[in-house]
Formats: sequence, C-alpha cells, structure tokens
Amino acid sequence: MSITFDQASGLVEHHTRVLDQTGALLGSLAQVYVDEDTNEPLWAGVVFPAPETVETVVPIHDAHLDGADLVTNYLWHVVMTAPRVVAGDDLPWVEADRLHDHYGPHAPSLESTILPITDAS
Repeated sequence: MSITFDQASGLVEHHTRVLDQTGALLGSLAQVYVDEDTNEPLWAGVVFPAPETVETVVPIHDAHLDGADLVTNYLWHVVMTAPRVVAGDDLPWVEADRLHDHYGPHAPSLESTILPITDAS
C-alpha cells in the first residue's frame, strides 16, 4: 500500500530515512512532491550524506513504510544515477522527460501539477 498525504507530511518533518528495495540506505527525505489535484505523494527529494546541497528525485507512488523508514521500489544503483535537483527547489519541469527515461514506464505521471511538501510547509 502506498503512503498517504498525511504520512508524507510527517515523514518530511522528521527527515525520514529512505531505503532502496533491499533495505540499503539511500539518504534522508527532504521533500515529497504530490499531485495538486489528488494530493497523492508521487516523487521524493532524497538528500545524501554528502553533498547536502543536491537531492535525487525518486518515485514513491509505490513506496511503503517499514517501521519509521520509507522504502522505495527501486535499487540503490538506479536511484544513485537518477536526475538531481538543487536541494529545496521545486521539481523542475525540464526534468520530467529525464525522470521518465531513467525510471521507466512505471514512474508516476508528471502531466499534472506537482507541488512540494517540505519541512517548512
């Protein structure tokens, strides 16, 4: 079962650990991007231990919680080579094609407006 908007808000607030599908640590959750119309969490900005000035964007529409951790449906090497954005920025629309090319046809749609949830929201 995927995470809800309320869960996503709490996860961002606590800078939740983000794991790959095998349980390997990817980084901490910096922000969640939700569909403006449905409030469904679709993408996440994950900050690595270094450098902390960039985030990697990873789909979370099919992620789940394991205790206090957010577990993605992708392997470490796939996430580590994904498009990156400046930490704290909105999801840049120019990255939409690159994200879909990188994660494949199961990645969530970027056709609707995507809004960030940050710990400052």
